[in-house]
Amino acid sequence: MKPTSKTNQMPSHPAADPHSNHPHCAGRESKFRAVKQEKTTRLAAALLAAFTLATQIPASASPTNYTILDSYTNDGVPTGTSYQPLTFYSQYVDAGSVDASPFVLTKTTANSGGILFYGSTELISEANANTFRLTSGTGAFDFNSFNLQNLEQNGSSNSNEIPSLTITSSTGATQTWSSTYGEFFPGFGMFSFNDSGVKTMNWSGVNWVDITTQYTKAKTSDFVLTEGQTVPEPSSALLILSGMCAFLMRRRSV
Repeated sequence: MKPTSKTNQMPSHPAADPHSNHPHCAGRESKFRAVKQEKTTRLAAALLAAFTLATQIPASASPTNYTILDSYTNDGVPTGTSYQPLTFYSQYVDAGSVDASPFVLTKTTANSGGILFYGSTELISEANANTFRLTSGTGAFDFNSFNLQNLEQNGSSNSNEIPSLTITSSTGATQTWSSTYGEFFPGFGMFSFNDSGVKTMNWSGVNWVDITTQYTKAKTSDFVLTEGQTVPEPSSALLILSGMCAFLMRRRSV
C-alpha cells in the first residue's frame, strides 16, 4: 500500500498584535492605569472624609421650650432680674431671670423710647419708630407666640398717627397690628386697641425677630420660644457610604 502522508498541524494561536509590545503602547497603558487609580483614590478619600464628618454630628439636639417675660415681681420687673421698674433700657437679657434662657431683646434704633418694665414688657416709641430685635445666643429658634396686651397711644396727636406694632422675621415673614381711632365729636377722638391676646406665629428656624413699634407703648408678655433644632440621626445612607469607601479602596489595591 502506498503510505499516506500526514500533515503536521500546529496548534492554533491568536494572531499576535504587532503593536502590543510597542514601548509607546505600554507607556500609555501604564499612564492610564495610574490616572484611574489616582481618581479612585481621591474619590475614596473624599467619601471617607464625608462619612467621618457625618458621624461626628450628635445623634440629636433636643429642643428646649421657653416662655420668657411671663413672670413679674410686685415691682413689675421680670422675676429673678435686677431691672428697675419704669426705667428705659436698651437691652433685656433673659439669662438672669428665673427662666435662664439664652434669649436677648435689643433696641437697635436710637430714637426716643426703649424697653420698660411695669407688670409687662413695654416696647415704647413715639413719632420715630423703634425696633427691638429678639435673638438667641445658641442660634436659630422657633418663634411660637406672644401676648400682645395693648397698643397704648403715645406721642400721637391726630388720627393719622396710628399706634402700631410690626414683627418681622429673618425668613421674611411679617405681621402688623394697629389701634383704631374713634371720634367722639368733630375734632376730638382717641385710639383704642381691640385685638389683645395671644398671637400664634409658629415661625420656625428664625435667626432673629424684629419688633417695630410707632406712636405706642406696646405692652407685651409671654413670649413662647423653642431653642435648639433637631438634628437627624445618621441614616442608612452613611452605612452605604462606608461600603462604597471600602469597595473603592479594594479596587485600588487590585
